[in-house]
Amino acid sequence: MQLIQELEGVVQNDPEVYSIKSTILFHLNEVTKAEEVAEIGLLFNPVDSDLLFNLAIILLSSSKDSQARHMLSIAIDYCQKPALVQDLNKYLEQIERKYQLSDTWEIQRYGMNLINMYTI
Repeated sequence: MQLIQELEGVVQNDPEVYSIKSTILFHLNEVTKAEEVAEIGLLFNPVDSDLLFNLAIILLSSSKDSQARHMLSIAIDYCQKPALVQDLNKYLEQIERKYQLSDTWEIQRYGMNLINMYTI
């Protein structure tokens, strides 16, 4: 972390520095701080795909799926790295699959409640 602080002193307002710092904080399990640092980095470049991806991962870890989905969508729109676009799409598909399954479960559960209500 000391190295990052030194880097911040030399290179100011660089989204890449914020991306690295948020990743380190995330791996140190300082999720709230990691999210804050990523958001600050996005103030300097709101379409930095690496930073958006990092923030999406952080948000997913906090069950903020809809925010994560939004970050991934923006990152996909602006990303110019084909390999990263593939990763972004994989995470986006996972979120969408999760909600499709959740919606299906809610519909099934609602249907069962109706059936039970009318068979009693």
